[in-house]
Amino acid sequence: MLDMKTAEANRRENLELLIHEAGTLEAVARDVSSPQYLSSVRNSTPDPSTGRPREMGSKMARKLEDAFGKPRGWMDVEHPAPGTGSPVDYREVTGASVVALGESPSPGYAWPFEKLDLALVNGLSSVDLLRLEGAWLLAAAQLGFSLSKRRAA
Repeated sequence: MLDMKTAEANRRENLELLIHEAGTLEAVARDVSSPQYLSSVRNSTPDPSTGRPREMGSKMARKLEDAFGKPRGWMDVEHPAPGTGSPVDYREVTGASVVALGESPSPGYAWPFEKLDLALVNGLSSVDLLRLEGAWLLAAAQLGFSLSKRRAA
């Protein structure tokens, strides 16, 4: 059963899904907002005037839905994984080959990051995994690497 979350909490989580779909925060922001604004929403940065965490308003949610061809209100609700009543699992959405806790890696699988603990990565929530992936993609881009999968045209 899905948790009853606020529209604002769902919008933050769904922003992560859009970032994954588009490849980067900058790609999501293109034509609808500034990357800085979406980053402040994504990270719950305190609003300087109120001190409260910045949230995505309805107007921005509708702009993002339009830009990504989503139905009206899509940003406001939690999305179940297909065929289940459970929230979307990062591994199902992305097709990630991250080894789940307690599972053995497939033969020939080698975790390439010596200083990162695979078990800790696997223990992250779906939203945190999406945020980490976005950070890796941003860092890779800043280093001149292109690690994003190409979107089908």
